Amino acid sequence: MTACTIAPSDQRTLAQNVGKSLLALYGQRKSYAPALIKSAMRKQRYPTSWDCWALSVFASQTDFDTYHAAISESCDYAAMRGAMLDAIRPAPANDFGNSTLGDTVADVFDFLT
Repeated sequence: MTACTIAPSDQRTLAQNVGKSLLALYGQRKSYAPALIKSAMRKQRYPTSWDCWALSVFASQTDFDTYHAAISESCDYAAMRGAMLDAIRPAPANDFGNSTLGDTVADVFDFLT
């Protein structure tokens, strides 16, 4: 996983801001290409070291893995995505691990508002 860590509150804000930017710029999609996500990150003035966090939410796993292989960086898609989704929507107190957030970006947008 990446050496860059960010606080859950920053993960939530990142997902909200970048998600809204992607939606406004490119419309709702199942996933976004890494270049589009990185462009939205720059428009929001987030550091490049946080790119992989946004990629874990808004890119497909294939695009995430291909991107990281191209830059010779090893990041764990499932772990990063799980951390981001936990930050976006913490489980309620009466949830015993049965609550799930869908697999598509559209499902993520439901929790960003």
